[in-house]
Amino acid sequence: MEFILNEELITMVNNGSLNMSKIHCLISVKEFIDRISTSKYLEDHIIEKIEQKYNTRPAVTSWGDYFQTELAYDLQFKSDEDFYKAVDTVKYDIMSSYEIFANKNDFFFEWVENNYNEMESGRDNVSEEEYEEAFHLNILKDYYSSMKITDKFTKEERCWYNNFKDAKAV
Repeated sequence: MEFILNEELITMVNNGSLNMSKIHCLISVKEFIDRISTSKYLEDHIIEKIEQKYNTRPAVTSWGDYFQTELAYDLQFKSDEDFYKAVDTVKYDIMSSYEIFANKNDFFFEWVENNYNEMESGRDNVSEEEYEEAFHLNILKDYYSSMKITDKFTKEERCWYNNFKDAKAV
């Protein structure tokens, strides 16, 4: 059974750690990620093995589940404003990963990976800014590759993304 709010979060709802605004935001994040992701967080055969071994289905099976639960656990005690900023950042990064990596060849993916590895191994010889940029780009690559992000963004999401991007540039 698929839930709009992951069952792992019910305790947080019951104890008041997640207010209705945060819950709505988490539901929106799950819907967004599950819509644009074409791969599963856990493949069906892995889920079956877990069910056979433990007689229960894992609660986190989709990428939407993963991000929803991670955000909830990491941010449950943050202010609403900090919570919204973090969720917007995740959404922006996922959309950016599509914008950056869609239609790129394997050489670009390899370059990103190699650049990050070089920065990691020679961290003392590069600026913090260069390292952070390589690190972040590698995360975006991993989002794109792991989730197999597709262009199923709504018109409203594209408008939001472009406005967010413009605001960050200022």
